[in-house]
Amino acid sequence: MSVIGSEMEEVKAVCIHEGREYDDGMRIFKKIHVRERIGEPQLFIALYELKNLLKTSDVGSLAFSGHVGFVRNGFAINTPNAQFYGIEENGVVKTLCMHAFNDAATREMERVKKAFNLVFVEWCSCNILLP
Repeated sequence: MSVIGSEMEEVKAVCIHEGREYDDGMRIFKKIHVRERIGEPQLFIALYELKNLLKTSDVGSLAFSGHVGFVRNGFAINTPNAQFYGIEENGVVKTLCMHAFNDAATREMERVKKAFNLVFVEWCSCNILLP
């Protein structure tokens, strides 16, 4: 947690001192912060357990918009409220991310956090969400 906190302080400094409002609520930045002290998450979540928790059997691939091909070992799970995605190897989730912006998605994220004892970090909004 202390490493996450110190990285978050650097992200906040960029947001405060290096950003400005641009157009339609969009912010632009003169600098960025690349996290240096936080390594791989080292998760060990069975993909089937995540699918069961999210009540889905469908798993898709992960790709970057506008680019041909897929992310190696990438996976994506869509729920009615959110998209969970990351990297899995041999049926084990090693990296997990979430994309969504509504209250129902937040409740899904809370279930995932509690079930797997995770800390979710929202770098862009400078939030650390404990289990």
